[in-house]
Amino acid sequence: MLIRLIVLLALFASAPVAAQAPRDIPAQVAAMNEIAFLKGRWLGRGLRKPPSGPDYSYAQTLVVEGKSSGLVMTIEGLSIRHDPTSGKPGTGSFAVVMYDEREKKYLFRSFGFGELIGATGELIRPGVFQWTTAGPMMLRFVVDGTQPNLWRETGERSSDGGKTWSPTHSLTAWRIDTR
Repeated sequence: MLIRLIVLLALFASAPVAAQAPRDIPAQVAAMNEIAFLKGRWLGRGLRKPPSGPDYSYAQTLVVEGKSSGLVMTIEGLSIRHDPTSGKPGTGSFAVVMYDEREKKYLFRSFGFGELIGATGELIRPGVFQWTTAGPMMLRFVVDGTQPNLWRETGERSSDGGKTWSPTHSLTAWRIDTR
């Protein structure tokens, strides 16, 4: 009797999962292929504009790879300030990007600066990818990869719900390996 009860409970517990429509894996892979221009190993330099304090230049490496049979992309970055007297180490970041075909949007999760940042992404046009965070302090990043082997990224912040934007950084990187 106890075994029948456990089996019955297991069946009821799994019913909502079984009732969901299956994921459209080919649609997810197709969407990820649209941002494949991001893949590779990149080396560049940029300029950060913090909300307070002086601007500073930095060197940047990026490793962008497809994972899980093309369903996920990882982005790993390392920034190093050009000013060796600052005593401040470089910052690392790690992001995961996937496409939610049900919601028709990219999901972007970034881990860096001691924060987990969730954002939604979209392909603005072929070769241009943007991700934006929600909340009281919004962040928006745009990567323009329309020129072969060149990554141009701009970052902005908004504290008024996206009505006005202030630059946070700019980065130009060159592909050094296609991975």
